[in-house]
Amino acid sequence: MPALLRIRTLTAAAFIMIGLFLVACGTVAEEPRPTFEPTHPFVRADLTGEDVQVVAVEPTHTPILPTATPIPPTPTPEVEETEVATEEPTAEVTEAGVTEELPGDPEIGKLLFENVTSPSTSQNCATACHNVNEPIPGTGPYLYGIATVAGSRIPGMSAQDYLFQSIMQPSAFLAPPQTEQPWPDNLMPHDWGQVLTEQDVWHIVAYLMTLTQEQPE
Repeated sequence: MPALLRIRTLTAAAFIMIGLFLVACGTVAEEPRPTFEPTHPFVRADLTGEDVQVVAVEPTHTPILPTATPIPPTPTPEVEETEVATEEPTAEVTEAGVTEELPGDPEIGKLLFENVTSPSTSQNCATACHNVNEPIPGTGPYLYGIATVAGSRIPGMSAQDYLFQSIMQPSAFLAPPQTEQPWPDNLMPHDWGQVLTEQDVWHIVAYLMTLTQEQPE
């Protein structure tokens, strides 16, 4: 090979090698980036050589609300209704008959019975008319044990109502005779309503209902 051609070939190869070397030197490798997000601020140099502080961005956390799982209601067992028999209140039966709550006070009634006098006779019930301590009649029938028989005097009328009527309306029913002679009408004064109120009469009735002595045969 001629010497001139060899020189040219070597020169061309040398230029090619130099070009490749310059190309390789001129390529700036890109700075590798971290594959994780920093949790703290850090400092790195930028391309100009100055330190740049990089602040980490706090990741946001969106809470996931729990999904409520519906709980099926517990079935309530059906209870069969049973009829409960209610006992009817029974009245207490004594020798005086059916006892009821009286609207009067027997202690007040006793005072009225022994002290209030009739305007027409000026006598009270206990002085000479009605004996309450013995089965002995006076001017009027004795009231000894009257509570035991008053409920049987008028059919369908209670003992209390009978006694109330006997005071306020003496002629409505004449008591059975306690001697050989029947009791005359108008024997008992009819003017008790002038000195006794209705409540006073109920007080006297309450007192008479305490006279439960045994009646003589």
